Amino acid sequence: PTIYKGRFREGNFNRIVAQEIVTQLVADGYDAQLITPEDEDISLGERVRRVNKICDKLGAANVVLVSIHSHFYDELQPNKPSQFIETFAHTCIDAGADVIIGHGPHELQGVEIYKGGVIFYSLGNFCFGGHTNPRDKDTVLIQQEVIRTHDGAVSLGELTLIPCSISSSDRNNYQPTPYAPDSEEYARVLSKLDGTYTGSDLPIG
Repeated sequence: PTIYKGRFREGNFNRIVAQEIVTQLVADGYDAQLITPEDEDISLGERVRRVNKICDKLGAANVVLVSIHSHFYDELQPNKPSQFIETFAHTCIDAGADVIIGHGPHELQGVEIYKGGVIFYSLGNFCFGGHTNPRDKDTVLIQQEVIRTHDGAVSLGELTLIPCSISSSDRNNYQPTPYAPDSEEYARVLSKLDGTYTGSDLPIG
């Protein structure tokens, strides 16, 4: 989506893809729904209100995961999230979401713990199947423990991050492969996730 006068501009193609994803999730037994079923652009404020309503309805008995595909990034530091995405992610957690998973920028970006929630600003090219040889193959596998207490309340537990490449070969074969824990690549991914990465920024693509 793009932003125009405070509204998301998605286009019919994005709506079709989103609906197909929801249809498949429902077929697999998940309680999935579109927050914007309309065939028109919906403002960010209205989207947040709808997410907030869902969170209020679910209460503490569920974990709310928000997935956002956006091509916004810091043009001077591509491995850093844009101010817009930071604001969006924080607003979703303020509204009751637990985990935010971002994708769209072709760079692995940081992870942030915010008010008990977890934000993955961009998984890099992990969710990008249209490029046979992207320049940045760094990504991360996420294992998030979810704890349910005897009274039914749900909370996030231990978070495990597994640095990996999106491919097991020099080109993209779409087979994510963990880096060796003592490797330079493993350390590089961790530095991108914690914001301490100081290497040269890879070109977008």
